[in-house]
Amino acid sequence: MDIVENAKLWAYVVLKPRAVLKRERSAADMKYAFSNVFAAAILATLIKIIVSGINATATSTPSLLTKQLHSLGTEASGGLTVTGTAFLAITNLTAIFAILLIGWGIGGWIISKISHRFTETGDLTTQLYLTSLFMPAFAVAGTILSYLGNSVIVPAAADVSYNIFRGGFYIWGAAVAAFLLYAAYEYILALAETYKYGEGAALASCVIGGIITGIVIIIVIVSALGPFLGLLFI
Repeated sequence: MDIVENAKLWAYVVLKPRAVLKRERSAADMKYAFSNVFAAAILATLIKIIVSGINATATSTPSLLTKQLHSLGTEASGGLTVTGTAFLAITNLTAIFAILLIGWGIGGWIISKISHRFTETGDLTTQLYLTSLFMPAFAVAGTILSYLGNSVIVPAAADVSYNIFRGGFYIWGAAVAAFLLYAAYEYILALAETYKYGEGAALASCVIGGIITGIVIIIVIVSALGPFLGLLFI
């Protein structure tokens, strides 16, 4: 599939999940699954850098890459070079891709094992492919919401200006809740389509698998990606 066809698929699976997941079940392919996850990491990285740049221009504050450069000990007067920008962009991409890969791959494997307690139908390849389809779209939305919360909403809430931004805080909170609920809904639909069991069993698999995966991610990411995490949360 070319870029345009991929983009259409990523959009349609969010807008019409049941129909698209049912259609794509027979087309499960790990090569396309990995490419979807990598595309999600690229989009998340680009969106994060672009939104940071827009915010920096509008507020006359340092951009994300500038902050990250300074956090590494580089003098502020040095500025961003082409090499430095490329290094930080690749570092952000690598860290985001690793986090997505662990959550999607290891988490998916754990949930697959739990799902097979309910049914013998379905396989890990189909599950990983179907769950990868909505990752690019959710990566974009999730990155925007995360950056807004980390850079705009939370700092305002912690400041005396909270009352001024209270309406924005509530809107952001509602958007985050809606995003998380819809992401969980799509994941449950993907599991139900993969294993052909009820959505209740899919929800149980998600809850149990999510708890186990969360513990694994915390241990693995903090120990293996500690230096990179410092950059991501600037």
